Amino acid sequence: MSLYGRIVGVHLQRCHKKVTCVRMSSDTHLKTKVVVRNLPYNLTQEEFKEVIKDFGPFITWEWYTQGHKTTKKEIPSRVFMNFSSGAEVIRFHASYNGHAFLDSRGREHKCTVEYAPYQRVPRKEPKPDRLEGTIEADDDYQKFLVELASPAQYLPSAEAQYEDRIKEEKITKDPTSTPILEELKQRAAASTNRSQNSRSGGKRTNAKRQPREVTQIVTADRNKEGNASATPASGGSGGGGGSGGSG
Repeated sequence: MSLYGRIVGVHLQRCHKKVTCVRMSSDTHLKTKVVVRNLPYNLTQEEFKEVIKDFGPFITWEWYTQGHKTTKKEIPSRVFMNFSSGAEVIRFHASYNGHAFLDSRGREHKCTVEYAPYQRVPRKEPKPDRLEGTIEADDDYQKFLVELASPAQYLPSAEAQYEDRIKEEKITKDPTSTPILEELKQRAAASTNRSQNSRSGGKRTNAKRQPREVTQIVTADRNKEGNASATPASGGSGGGGGSGGSG
């Protein structure tokens, strides 16, 4: 790298440190929780506390996450801390941002101190449960005590349960009557009545037509008889006339 590149790099690093310091100094009255990253993976919490023991009285909450090593890379350790005031955060950042921690192999790991993305911390004492100590007045608990004090009721034997189940299955398989069967019966009866009415109506029409046909036949027979009786009478009169004429 050329000399000009080195100068530019150093200038950018200085600018970055200045911006970081300014960013850490803003809103100090609100932000008090920081995160320290890029710690050696095998650095224990006790060793970290020993290094920052000067700030121990000002730390109100701490959460240490131990790193680990995989076959491909090393996962560094990190720690979240909450300070009593923003001024202590600025002082801790100025003292330990970029501080070099040595691992078991003697390698340096420069840590970074930043504001935590989430500034809230867990409560020291959990919120009391409003139902604590009220179980004696619970209705379900009182029913449970009554059932517990009552004599035990045993279930019938397996054979008796099996027989009862067989009986229930027989009743359900051979029902005497159901709403569906009643509906089907009513529909069948209605269709039977309609068919009978239609047949009885046809017979009535035939019965009404039959007397007319009989009347026509009787009338025709009478006409034939009248014609037959009229023909001999006319012949006798003619013969009598002839006989009379002859006489």
